[in-house]
This record gives sequence, structure tokens and C-alpha cells, in this order.
Amino acid sequence: MFDGKVENRSKPKDLSGVDLLQQLNCLNENDFGKHPNKMKRKRNPEELNWTKKSIFFELPYWKTMKLRHNLDVMHIEKNICDNILGTMLNIEGKTKDTVTARLDLEDMKIKKELQLKKREDGSYLMPHACYTLSKEERKKFCCFLKKHKMEIQLQSSLSVEERHRTQFPLWFKNYVTNQGSKGISHEILSLAYGPDIRAQKYMGCIVNGVRFHTKARDKHLTSQNSGVTVEGNLEEDQINFYGILTDIIQLNYIKDYKVVLFKCKWFDLDNKKRRIHRDGHLLSINISKYWYESDPFILSVQAKQVFYLDDTKLGKDWKVVQKFHHRHLFDVPEMQGVENDDVSDADEDFEIYDRNMEMQISENISLHRNDIVANVIDRDIVDNVNILVNSDQESEDGDEGDEIESDEYDTDIEPAL
Repeated sequence: MFDGKVENRSKPKDLSGVDLLQQLNCLNENDFGKHPNKMKRKRNPEELNWTKKSIFFELPYWKTMKLRHNLDVMHIEKNICDNILGTMLNIEGKTKDTVTARLDLEDMKIKKELQLKKREDGSYLMPHACYTLSKEERKKFCCFLKKHKMEIQLQSSLSVEERHRTQFPLWFKNYVTNQGSKGISHEILSLAYGPDIRAQKYMGCIVNGVRFHTKARDKHLTSQNSGVTVEGNLEEDQINFYGILTDIIQLNYIKDYKVVLFKCKWFDLDNKKRRIHRDGHLLSINISKYWYESDPFILSVQAKQVFYLDDTKLGKDWKVVQKFHHRHLFDVPEMQGVENDDVSDADEDFEIYDRNMEMQISENISLHRNDIVANVIDRDIVDNVNILVNSDQESEDGDEGDEIESDEYDTDIEPAL
């Protein structure tokens, strides 16, 4: 502890990795973290100021390193990831499961079933390791990565939309307010200040001469006026969305402006799931599932009315879509209101999925795969590798005792399996 006095003593002694390891070996085993039965213990004099022994000291070379904690985590993670993927996918030039690595296993006398097996013609058989993926498994793995990439891009897009939804109204209001009355119409000014928090709900209305009813209203009538369709974009394609009208909401703005919204439940018509069936001029849709539940609103002037008829050929959950041209028999510009209620925001429902996965590992794991044909290694390749290995060993024996200066950037080391 610094006591405010001038320190005239010499600097502390630089400890080598061996000295540090000797001090760390005096530490008693201690489970870190909180535990109800854990009691605060007293430190032994031999422990000095150490509380934990780094796991890196289990590496045989760690104690001899001059600079032990200058680790570039990002590049280490990238190199490890590249090496693991290259080995699992058996990518030529990227895999670490090479002929040299298999010869190392033979020299070390370990993992005999992964060692090269010599054949009668002099070539060698190199069995695939248990972690090597087959051709079909590699295809599934790549499809998974492609799907995962699309999900990440979708999440990124959703975050932009959420930011736009939450920040744009305030920005728009400030922008219009700062402009004053210069070139700002009453409609834009009303829209910028937002709607009244009190909204009105209706069970029926007439838009462009067409009468619409909510699904709840249709239940009590023999006629059907709750089917709606609207054009929209699905990824890069333009399609027709079909749904059921559930609520009619009128928003009131200043200057006596009004906007009528349709809240709908949209049928899931993903064509990849074969939820659309065409039979000549007839279009049938599957109504068993819904989508875009977080985006149910459209402007009333965007909606077109359709009718849904039972599809007797496809059976349950299938409806034939009937489109038609209206004669504008109800061209009356008024709102047929049944009840006026203040609309409050509904609570959002969140469905939590159990992401815990249980993995069962068998103790009797085979180190090689019998379901994939082993690679055949030419005898000349193995002989050349042996010559190089033997020459390297002779060179190391001759240079024993000399100081070896390694490139500090050369981190791509090929370990023996």
C-alpha cells in the first residue's frame, strides 16, 4: 500500500514463469462463485497475494513464455474456428487431419485405429475420423448455415424497423413543427401531431360503396362481409394477402381529420408450405394458420372484399376464394356504428420456448467412421512425408541448445491429433 512517502527501495524482483508456477502450486483448491454452504476462509502465508491459478499453466510451454497474457482473442477465435470447420468438412488445404498428423499418431503410438494402414500395393488407407462429415452431412450443415444467415439478416432488418417505428413519429413531429406554416398542409400538420388517444370501434362501415362487417358481426347474419384481400410484397414477390376483418377502428386527428383502419387476421399463404391450390380458374387457400400477427392493420381504402366458400374437394381448412365486382349499391358516405369504445393497447403475448437441450454421450465412441469409404494415400506421398520428418528431426538434434527465434505472428500451428 502506498503510504505517501518517497520509495527508495529497488523495484521488485522479476519472477520467471517457473517462479510463478511454484507460488501458484501452493494454492489450495478453491471453488469460485457463490454457494450457500461456502464460508469465507483465511489465506495461508504461502499463498501470498494469489487467489487463482490460470488454466493456461496447464500448457507445458506457458511457464517459459516471457509475455504470457498478450493474447489476441479475436484472431485466436477465428483461427480455431477455421481449423475446426476445415477439419470437420475435410477441406483440402484447410483440414488439420493430414497425412503428417496421422504419422504423428503412429510415432506416438496412440489412436491406432486412426493410423495409416498399408495395403498390398504399397499405398496407404487413411480412414475417416469420427468427426469428419460425410457428403450428405456437409450439405445439411451448409443448408443450416444458409438458413441461420437468413435469420440473422431478418433480425437485423427487424431491428431497423423497430427503430423506425419508435423514433420516426417524434422526428416527424419535430421536423414539421420546426418548419412552421411554410408549405405545410393541414393534413401533414394533423398527421405530425398524431391521433387522439381515444379511438372509436365499429362493427361495420361502407368504403367506396362496399359494406364491410367484422367477423363478430357476420356470425349473427346469413350474409358474409368480413372477407378482405389486399396487395402486398412478400420478400421480392407481389402477392395477394387474404384474411378476415376483426376490428374497424377510427382514429381522430386535429383539424377534424379522420383515418379508418382495418384490423385483420391474415391467413398463412406461404407457397413453400403448399397452402395455396389452383384448380383451373378456382383459387383455394388453407385457413388453418395465420401469419403477420404483429402487422394486422391496413387502411380501409386499401381493402377489397372477397367471399370464402367451402372447398368440398380438398376438405377441412380449405376455402375457395370468390372475387367479384361490386355494383356500388351502398354508396352512402356514413359510418354505421354499433358501439363506440375507447381502444386501449392490448397486452402482447410472448411464447417462451424451452431451449435447453439434453445431450447424451456414450462412453464407447468409435474414433473412425465405417460408413464412409477411407481415402487411399499413394506410397510416394507417405515416403516423402517420412523423409521430411526425419530430416527435420536430424536438424533439430544438430541445433540442440541454440536459441530459437520464432515469428511472433506465426500462430497457425498444426497440432498432432
